[in-house]
Amino acid sequence: MEKIKKLQLPLMLVVAFLLVFLVRGTASAAEVQTIVPTVGGAESASVYQYEVSAKAGGTLTVVPVQIANAGLVSLEISVQAEQKDIMLVLSQSPNSVEGDNLLNFSIGCLHTTLHYYAEEPCTRYLMFFTKEEQALSVTVKAYQDTVTVTSDGQLQNKKWADGYAYTEKDAFFRVNVGSSGCFKVEIEPEDAQQKISVNLLNGKKKEISSDATSYEKITYYGVKKGTYYFKVSTTGKFRIRSTFETVKEKNNTSKAKAVVLKRGKTEKGLFRLGDKKIERYYKVNLTKDQTVKISIPSKGHLDEQFFLVIYQLKGKKLQAVKITGGLKKKGNVKLKLKKGTYYFVVEGCGYTGSYTIQWK
Repeated sequence: MEKIKKLQLPLMLVVAFLLVFLVRGTASAAEVQTIVPTVGGAESASVYQYEVSAKAGGTLTVVPVQIANAGLVSLEISVQAEQKDIMLVLSQSPNSVEGDNLLNFSIGCLHTTLHYYAEEPCTRYLMFFTKEEQALSVTVKAYQDTVTVTSDGQLQNKKWADGYAYTEKDAFFRVNVGSSGCFKVEIEPEDAQQKISVNLLNGKKKEISSDATSYEKITYYGVKKGTYYFKVSTTGKFRIRSTFETVKEKNNTSKAKAVVLKRGKTEKGLFRLGDKKIERYYKVNLTKDQTVKISIPSKGHLDEQFFLVIYQLKGKKLQAVKITGGLKKKGNVKLKLKKGTYYFVVEGCGYTGSYTIQWK
C-alpha cells in the first residue's frame, strides 16, 4: 500500500482551485449515489463504487454522505487512476470548502481513510477531483461507531467508568468531595498505542494548575473539598477510575504550628494544588544521641521536587542539619543525631498529593 503524501500546496490555492470547479459545475450530488455509513466496524461497512470519466481540465465529483447518528464516521477510500494527482476533501457544503471544512487533504494517495466526528445527524459531502484529464475508479467503504464524546460523565469513588474523546473534543467527568484529600486517578486507553492525558479542573471547568496534567496511566492530585472535573484528552475509547483518600490537614506550615512526631506513630500530610505554603513541620525531641529512621511514603505528582530538611533547634534559631532531595515513593531516611530538639520539614515545591511520615 502506498503511503499518503501530504499536500504541499498552500491552502488558499487549493480552495481557489476547488472554487473554479464549483463555479463551472461537474458531477453534482444529485447525480451520484449517496453514501450511508453502516453502524458497526469495518467488516460491516457499506461499499460504494464510482466511475468518473476523463474530462479536459480535470474533474470534480461531489458525493453526499448521509450521517444518521452522532459518532465517528470512517470512509475507507481506494482510487484507481492513470495518474496519482488525486485530491480528497470532506466538506460541510456541496458548494464550499472553507476553513475547518477541510478535514483531510492528500495528494498522490491510492488508499486512505477519512475520519469525521459528527456531533449530531447531518449530511457532509465527499469531494474527489483531479487537475488533469484522467478517468477515476473510486471505491468507498463507509461505517460508523456511534460512541459519543463523554461531556457529562460522573465518577463514583473506586469505580471504573467508560469514556470516549476525539481529537480536540475532550471528555469530562465530574466528581464531588466533601473534605480535603488526594485523588488517585487511573486511565486505561482501549489501544495500547493510544496517547492519553488527564487534567484536573475546578467546578467551573477551569484548569487549576499548569502542573495538573499527567500523561501517566496513574496520577495523584491533592485538593480541598469541592467539585472537580477530570478532562481526558485522547482519540478513542478509554476507561477511568478515581479513588479518593481523605486527608485531614493540620495547618503545620510553620515552626510554631509543628506537629509533634512520636516514635512509632504515623502522621498524614497533604500538598494541595495551588498551595502557597510548601512546608510541613514536624517536631522531634531526642533525650539522647541516637540513630533516627524516618519513613515518608508518598502518593503524588512530581516526586523529584519532594524534599525533607532536618533542622536542629539552637536556642531560638533553627540550623539546617541535613537536606534530602528527590525523595522516592518509599522515602526512607536514616540519620545519626545528637541529643536535642529537631524539626523535620517536608517541602513539596511543585508536588501535589499525599504522604505519610513515621519515626521508626
